Amino acid sequence: MSNDPSRQGPQEEGKPQGSKGGERRKPIKDTEQTPSQDTRGGETGEQDPRACTVTKPPKFGPDRPSEPHRAENKSDQYNRTENIVREARNINDLSLPANMSPFVTRDFKILVLQEYPILEKHQGHRTFFTYLLTTVFTDDDTDGIVIPYMTIARCYGKQALEKAKNGNITTGVILNIFQSQVVDEFRYYDAYSASAGKARTVERTGIDNSIFRAWEEQDLISEDLIDFVRLKPWTGKNSKNLRDELKEQSGEENSPHCEDATEWRNYLNGRSPNLFTRAVKENYGEAREVAASFDGRTKQNQALRHLNAMAEQPQPIYGFSDNTVRLKSLNPSLQTVDSDIRHVITQDWVELDLSSAQLAVAATEWEMTELRDFLANGGNIWDSLFGYLDLGYYAKGPLKKGLYSVVFGSPRFQIPENISDEAEEEGIDISSDTASKFLEHPIIEELLEERERRIEAIEENGGIRDDAYDRWISLEECTAQNPKLSLLAQVAQAREMWLLRPVLDLALEQKNDRKRHAWQVTLLQHDGFSVHFTRSREYHLDRIKEAVKQRAERHGYPTELEVEN
Repeated sequence: MSNDPSRQGPQEEGKPQGSKGGERRKPIKDTEQTPSQDTRGGETGEQDPRACTVTKPPKFGPDRPSEPHRAENKSDQYNRTENIVREARNINDLSLPANMSPFVTRDFKILVLQEYPILEKHQGHRTFFTYLLTTVFTDDDTDGIVIPYMTIARCYGKQALEKAKNGNITTGVILNIFQSQVVDEFRYYDAYSASAGKARTVERTGIDNSIFRAWEEQDLISEDLIDFVRLKPWTGKNSKNLRDELKEQSGEENSPHCEDATEWRNYLNGRSPNLFTRAVKENYGEAREVAASFDGRTKQNQALRHLNAMAEQPQPIYGFSDNTVRLKSLNPSLQTVDSDIRHVITQDWVELDLSSAQLAVAATEWEMTELRDFLANGGNIWDSLFGYLDLGYYAKGPLKKGLYSVVFGSPRFQIPENISDEAEEEGIDISSDTASKFLEHPIIEELLEERERRIEAIEENGGIRDDAYDRWISLEECTAQNPKLSLLAQVAQAREMWLLRPVLDLALEQKNDRKRHAWQVTLLQHDGFSVHFTRSREYHLDRIKEAVKQRAERHGYPTELEVEN
């Protein structure tokens, strides 16, 4: 499961349903159905037998929308959970999950409450419904919405959240109550283990396609908006409160792995929201046109989910990651949206990346002299791969995914699959034979051989030293699915952040010198970043590039900053 929202697609968007919120409805006239995009359910649209459902769920009348069905011999924990759901009809201390957006148009609010009348009376259910409708947090393999137990509890208020942290309620019961009271065709996979970091995923939301289409078609830029969770008008103050909530959450889940991560987070979260709002409002229409042109419904839906979420709150609010120094955006934002959409919206900014960052770090960290000389003398890995595989520049995305997999931790057998999956998503024709041939490229072969030697050293030593930030990373304490490869990736990612430290120093210098303020970093994208210039662009751009180049050359890393757009 991925924590990188930019690589996550939307789940299957539901089918026309029967009962909702305790009242029977006639089927809607529009009977268009979307087959399940979850590979475990096939293309038939039938329920996967591994998806969870309530057997003969209790019925709840519209006059008592939150009153749970009482049965004898239920555990105290089950009863506590039912009480939490009942008390969540009105929530005074709600803190929204980060990966959702609560604002909708007035017409959309009316439509949803007509279809699901219970939502008007139950704020907890309304919040979870909104999460299912708007989140961009989906599973890489199945495209199903990810529903971590903490997210489920957060939707039902801070009391539920605290009890979930202490193991005093059962979030599976909350899901079953939601199904029986709100959407009776809601289904989820229960491959759940909090200790192993495995969350439930949605097999299908059960929400009518008509609701999803109406949500996608909203004009969130020019129309007056409603906070659907609280059923109140959405204002600029709401946007600020949402950012403040996210900033509160930014240090809750994980601690920073280095001081640079803390300083980057504080700097980025302190940027003016007007920078991002202005960029979105000026280019929103063009961005929607680009999203509509994407091949495949999955990619279109994910782009539209991001665009709708960014209509009022496009600024990334950064938090710390679990197993790496990297920062992650807690909310759908310009940092997580598809790069084609991002480039449209940020067309007046400058995007810079470390050239061949993964290769450069591996060449030096793994003491690969020939590869380091190849890069230092101007060698271009992309030209080499294109020629070897008889492909053109159009294939850079899938090949970049393959190279990333080599250095940052996919098993050897999975690398061609990663290339093929990325090619399919981008609508590029790369045969399975070509994807497999990628592993035979001399540089790739050498990388994989050296990687195996590094893995053996990790096993022998019980971990690895991150020289960039002078810390020991223990193999035993790593919670990643493939911990040895994860440790290699963590060291490489730490070096990337270390190489970009001069950019942060210059940015802080700019921040503190209001008289000569000429630029600021707006986005951090791991091995690159975006800059908004207000004056003297070329002078300051050269200064930024030179600062990073000097650090890289001084420590033997054959990389430098390149302008991406």
